[in-house]
Amino acid sequence: MDNQISSMKVLKNEKLNCNQNCLILDAYEIKIPESFGQHWYDKRLINKQILLVFKNKTLMQGDGYSINLINGPNINVTEKGIVFSDLYMLNEFIFEYQEYSDELAFIIQPSNGIVQFQYIKTLKEQLVDISPIISFKWQEPAGIEPRIIIENYNYNSNSPLILDRSILTADTGEQHWEKRDLSETSKIICSFTPFLNIYNYITQGSCQQLDQIIFSSEEYFRSNTKEKTLHIAGDSRPLKKNLSTKEISKERGDNGPTENYMMLSYIDSTNHHQSLSLPAAAKTCMTSIYLLMNPRSSRQIRPPCIDWTLEIMTDFTLLFGNDLRTWNSEYFSKIINSIIKTGSTGAVVEDAEIEQRFSKAIRDKLADRSTGNALSDIKTAFDYAQLSYLAFGFYYSTDDMPVHVEQLPLGVYELLLETYVYKPTTPMVIQHGELVAQPESNFEIEIITTPTAEEAEKLSDAEIENNRALRDELTKTIEQWGQRYQGTHVVDLDADSDATVALSKTLHAGHIVTGIIHRRLIIKRPGEIYVVVKYRGEIIAIVLADCFNDRKQVELVASATQPEYVLTPHSEGTVRGAGTAAVNELARYLQQRGASTLFSEVISQPSARVKQKVGFNFKSEF
Repeated sequence: MDNQISSMKVLKNEKLNCNQNCLILDAYEIKIPESFGQHWYDKRLINKQILLVFKNKTLMQGDGYSINLINGPNINVTEKGIVFSDLYMLNEFIFEYQEYSDELAFIIQPSNGIVQFQYIKTLKEQLVDISPIISFKWQEPAGIEPRIIIENYNYNSNSPLILDRSILTADTGEQHWEKRDLSETSKIICSFTPFLNIYNYITQGSCQQLDQIIFSSEEYFRSNTKEKTLHIAGDSRPLKKNLSTKEISKERGDNGPTENYMMLSYIDSTNHHQSLSLPAAAKTCMTSIYLLMNPRSSRQIRPPCIDWTLEIMTDFTLLFGNDLRTWNSEYFSKIINSIIKTGSTGAVVEDAEIEQRFSKAIRDKLADRSTGNALSDIKTAFDYAQLSYLAFGFYYSTDDMPVHVEQLPLGVYELLLETYVYKPTTPMVIQHGELVAQPESNFEIEIITTPTAEEAEKLSDAEIENNRALRDELTKTIEQWGQRYQGTHVVDLDADSDATVALSKTLHAGHIVTGIIHRRLIIKRPGEIYVVVKYRGEIIAIVLADCFNDRKQVELVASATQPEYVLTPHSEGTVRGAGTAAVNELARYLQQRGASTLFSEVISQPSARVKQKVGFNFKSEF
């Protein structure tokens, strides 16, 4: 019974021959253009989506199948997990296959050399989990009809795979990514472009907009197509309102307390080997990283600053990112100064063409008076790239060089502030070798903002003086911390022991982070927010955030901790929890001022098990 089904129901398009309650014994093939019919070739429909909903086996027993896009990425579902991988298996993302779901749906959207995946897990027709949107490159095969092949791994055991239903949709791509409030993704419901309308179609509750699904192409194109989806084939039924966290925990037998988490909402493996350079350029040019990660965004709406900053950062990393002795602020400044004085880097490089392009870009930008302080922007971009590199190295405990890290996938974690619940953090202090809670003590937390000129005019003299005094105290403290982190760094040392190498790396990281925070304090760019944590009157932690021209979406940029707590973390009197307290206070502050999202970027290791949510525990505070 290969390629046969137990039942068939065809809606709108008789080519989609596995619509509802299909049994796949061996393999099943969906010929994409044939299934979409004339809509596949309609250039007005930029995005096409395929929704496949599978029944899970009871308690994960015997599940095993793959969904393969010919000449493109692959999805593997086994008892161990759900694995998304690219064509050459260079990038894999592994998600736990939880037993508390009885249905697993996949949304697949191929569009202009990019294919995006996302899964939805449900339990008793209620939404319980959703993956981040994952973007892969996809080269539509020349001369071969694009198709999806679903293969059942359990064919020999006579265990059929149940494809419960299939749906085909399309839209014109008019979703206004750069203007949409993307924080809704963290609600795990339905409002992340580009799959907004499909979620609206299969869910109900606060985000249900079934009027946005149009079932007739004539009607679809007669009306305003913006943020609307054309239903092409298949049938579905709305899911019930999503389970609350408490209800999900009850289903799982888990009665633990509800925590605030940052949720992974997006993974991009198509960023053209710019995972360090792209976020750095976005921050420097005060542009949303979401806009740059969106494969459908037009280059015309990107500020000019992005392109030249990105070009310079990418080429510098290609030329000098194989060694930390050349990929650092001091060497970066040396190279820039050499170009200013001599017209070239003055360095011996492997690729003369890239070197010439890099030198020319620097010369052109410094000569272009219309771009403001280009030299300052270039150095700022490198600062941000270093922060991303350090975060990656400490998170994964790896010594991968920047030129390699640049090529890895880039993701975004989000905290939805609308549903955030503030929880005070109790200081923990090491006493006689034990970590002891200090419930009678509290962290003292102050927020220092960098106002715009218009905002500054509205401040009273007392507010201005208080802000100046706090900033002066913070600047003095960060200078002292930077001096403490001075020492022999890993880039200068052929160390003999693991302990020496670890200390050297910590000194190097602390030196860079404190130096960057110090420079930000001097530059005073509007939109920056400093969270200062004191314990018994002494500053012990600093967190830097920035809204980058968007008061609704604020990014965690850097954090620094009192050096003694980092260099000798187990010493008597060491205080823990200050970084967590800072982020909690920042979240509450932003929530009160109407912000929607607090987010952080992350660079992913290949074949890494994806951590879909992270808490506020700063384990690598500098």
